[in-house]
Amino acid sequence: MKFTDGGTDQRHTLEAVRCASICIFYELNLDMMILARCAPGQSWTNPAERIMSILNLALQNCALERPSGDDDTEREIIRCGSMASLRTLCEKKQDIKQKWIELIEPVQSTVRNRFLRLSLKEKPMQAIDPIAIDEIDIIQRHLREHFPDLNLQKLQKVHTKKCQSYIQWIEKHSRQRHYTFQLRKCDDANCCIPSTLGRENLMWLPDPVVNTTDQDHYLQYEEVKHQETEEDRPSMKIQKKSKKTDQVVEKTTDEIERPTAIENNEHSEIVIEYEDEEPEFAENKLTTAQHARSTIVCVECNKAKSVVLKHVLTDRTESLFSTSYQ
Repeated sequence: MKFTDGGTDQRHTLEAVRCASICIFYELNLDMMILARCAPGQSWTNPAERIMSILNLALQNCALERPSGDDDTEREIIRCGSMASLRTLCEKKQDIKQKWIELIEPVQSTVRNRFLRLSLKEKPMQAIDPIAIDEIDIIQRHLREHFPDLNLQKLQKVHTKKCQSYIQWIEKHSRQRHYTFQLRKCDDANCCIPSTLGRENLMWLPDPVVNTTDQDHYLQYEEVKHQETEEDRPSMKIQKKSKKTDQVVEKTTDEIERPTAIENNEHSEIVIEYEDEEPEFAENKLTTAQHARSTIVCVECNKAKSVVLKHVLTDRTESLFSTSYQ
């Protein structure tokens, strides 16, 4: 089982990470492989998250800067706006690739040496050398053998969903969830090497299930072990309280009734009408900077306030806001 912090280089919802996991699954001849990341609010239990506070100790009072190369090399590197474009450049120009390795090596050595000074429970930290490009190509042979029509240069979902051999293999050998991605050998001897463990020891890891009596916690593993569970994602649900029954009704974000904005010409203001009831305070996940659509001036405190909406304001609605609150 492999825990990650959910970063883009290890996020198991990405097809490139899944393909890399399939290669490791075959290369190590594993009976089962589980990639997991923590449910919201539970990152304190994730070793990949908890180790960050320890690693930060080694980087205190440390400034990192790579040495400058020659003018031609620096000119080529500056044009690259991301590591992806830099890797593309290195593939086209091998001399740039070698010079980049020489420039970045002192920074890597500094970080490596500082991490090696650390220890956890009297066990010294270990630094693993990154895998070489040639070794990656060797491991990728598993993808070429099992999915001959898969383009290894385009490992995005928009491309992998067109590969029937890949889709069929995923349906037969994997279980995909938002928090976990699991691989397991099948019973077909023509497809997989027989497992060393019995089928009863290779059960799918159950999904996180919210405790109905305590919504702030999940059920213990022993309570959901060997049970068929459905993915429970509290962050994707909005709780609404009905005035008539005082019952909490869970609805997904796609099922929530959207209010309608009606222009009141007589008073030159916008009236928001709701089909069933007035809303309660907005959830924290909606009150973020990316949902701030406009600003208005409060008539009581004479201070600017943000207008937070899920959808972008249309030109007409934005003009109504500006005229109504002037």
